[in-house]
Amino acid sequence: MEVFNNELLTVQGRSNIGPELRSGHGIVGNVDSNIGNNSVPLQPVLLLKSCIGNRNLGYKELPQKWIKRTDPNPIGWYAGKQYDGDIRNAKHVLESIEMYYPNAKDYEIAGFFFWYGDKDRYNARHASAYEPNLIRLIQQLRIDFDAPHAKFVCATLGQTPKEDDYVAGTEGQILQAQLAVNGSSGKYSEFEGNVVTVYSHPLCHEGASNSHYNGNAGTFMDIG
Repeated sequence: MEVFNNELLTVQGRSNIGPELRSGHGIVGNVDSNIGNNSVPLQPVLLLKSCIGNRNLGYKELPQKWIKRTDPNPIGWYAGKQYDGDIRNAKHVLESIEMYYPNAKDYEIAGFFFWYGDKDRYNARHASAYEPNLIRLIQQLRIDFDAPHAKFVCATLGQTPKEDDYVAGTEGQILQAQLAVNGSSGKYSEFEGNVVTVYSHPLCHEGASNSHYNGNAGTFMDIG
């Protein structure tokens, strides 16, 4: 496992940021406000950013493996391999948590953040299956981390508006799938009160997912 960063959440020494900067500080602030007593220390928060970009939910991040119809030629990869690696690496950190968060002895999985969809929009089959695959992802993450009540927050692709021609294409399919799992949509009762979809188009200031939103820090901060 390669560790890219193991440090306090700050912009010091960075040339770019991810949404976790704003999310992380927002979580800590919410924990503080929930305590209601400034003399009580903040609850420690550890963010694990496990997956890289350029990965699709329809293949590389698929929790449920595809059924083999024939004996395939080996290529050094398989459906769901990225998911398996992400889970394995995250569990490795949690099993050695004191190495990554000094003096920590135990932990609670509070929730998951998910901001994906770019890679799936280039494949019609992946886009059409995005909703059942996303449901499977949420369910399997909670199983794998033994956290049945963990929250799940999904952000939509920033460049995809609700009222656009994209809605009829693969981007529209992904957007509709992400909006469908929102607990307030009423479509899946098991997600009510514990799954939230953030419609990020109003928060996207320039660019698109395939250009990393032109590196616009405001986009990453606002969506975070």
